[in-house]
Amino acid sequence: MKQIARVLSGLALVCVSGLAAAQGYPNKPIRLIVPFPPGGGTDVLAREAALKVASNTGWNIVTENRPGSGGNIGVDTAAKSAPDGYSLVLGQTSNLAINPTLYAKLPYDPEKDLTAIGLVADAPLVIVVPANSPLKTFEDMLAAAQGYPNKPIRLIVPFPPGGGTDALAREAALKVASNTGWNIVTENRPGSGGNIGVDTAAKSAPDGYSLVLGQTSNLAINPTLYAKLPYDPEKDLTAIGLVADAPLVIVVPANSPLKSFEDMLAAAKAKPESLNFASSGNGTVAHLAAVQLQNAAGIKLTHIPYKGAAQASNDLIGGQIDMYLSSVPTLIGHVRNGKMRALAVTSAQRVPDMPDVPTIAERGFPGFEAVTWFGLAAPAGTPEDVVQRLNAEFNKALQAKDLSVKYQEQGARVLTSTPGEFAKLIHDDRIRWGKIVEESGAKVE
Repeated sequence: MKQIARVLSGLALVCVSGLAAAQGYPNKPIRLIVPFPPGGGTDVLAREAALKVASNTGWNIVTENRPGSGGNIGVDTAAKSAPDGYSLVLGQTSNLAINPTLYAKLPYDPEKDLTAIGLVADAPLVIVVPANSPLKTFEDMLAAAQGYPNKPIRLIVPFPPGGGTDALAREAALKVASNTGWNIVTENRPGSGGNIGVDTAAKSAPDGYSLVLGQTSNLAINPTLYAKLPYDPEKDLTAIGLVADAPLVIVVPANSPLKSFEDMLAAAKAKPESLNFASSGNGTVAHLAAVQLQNAAGIKLTHIPYKGAAQASNDLIGGQIDMYLSSVPTLIGHVRNGKMRALAVTSAQRVPDMPDVPTIAERGFPGFEAVTWFGLAAPAGTPEDVVQRLNAEFNKALQAKDLSVKYQEQGARVLTSTPGEFAKLIHDDRIRWGKIVEESGAKVE
């Protein structure tokens, strides 16, 4: 009796199948499984193809998303469905050709458990980044992937060769290169009180391969001094860290009749505006320090702005100008070799490598102090991990005894900071020096 039941059941199935075949395929909805979530590329292709077939034939094709496990869940669902033509899957390279090797235990075998119907499409892949990403090209991506840095780093010095900023930049770059093996190329881009070099850096790609050694004048003073500055140091640059600071020194030619700071004051008071002084440009720390001194001492000097230290030094030694006010690192060499005489420094304490030179404060102007700081910056948008790496490597170099000694010999003091601390200093000094600029009436168009 059991044997008869089995045969009947089989006959019944055959009859049902025969009835379906007689009615023609398909006679019920076809399920098209998409093994990925809605909205993706596979989903879009599946739905478009299904709509077109349905439009051509009148078939009812229902798209069903079965995502998960790299497409394996959807493909496995199809593989385990009835082999009646009513369950299809739109597979792709990954879940039909790659996953069998990639996965240790795949629940299906694409060649044994599935029957190929036909290709639908192929498509290339595309690499994309956020719209605001610093990666602008494929080459940028490769460079970033290979690790920073993998090409030369440009360190822009916004003043001519031979000056104090140039010397500090080159010494720091050499030490970092020695520690890390990095290739750091120092590039002088002088002009417009340091603005040209800083603007060059600000407009460079924010990839960590263009840095600038700015200072008080071009990062904190010039935004107020210049009517139209081509950059905003707080918006267009990313602070990396402080490098050093240094006081200014007033020097005269070795054969000058002015033997002391008091001689200079007496001569300036006896004949206002008869003495002139050079600086590295309008609105620099040296220029504004001289304005402060004139106001405090009740004297008037004639200002002669120069574009760089070399020409101003040559003119002072040659007797074309009376005095020169600049940073100690710029002029200490000339003082040591006897070509210039130092009258006073602008720091609160005497400079260790110029112990015989008095401070302006101790010569009757208590509280007088003017120093210029130097710090590294990069274009705004430079990746945070690159900024931190640069900060760490330069801080490490600056803390080395040999570099500290070299800076001290040039009249500078090594400084280190975090990027945030340097950014705050730029902001605070921009306010402080801005007030001094406004009080002085100085303005550059």
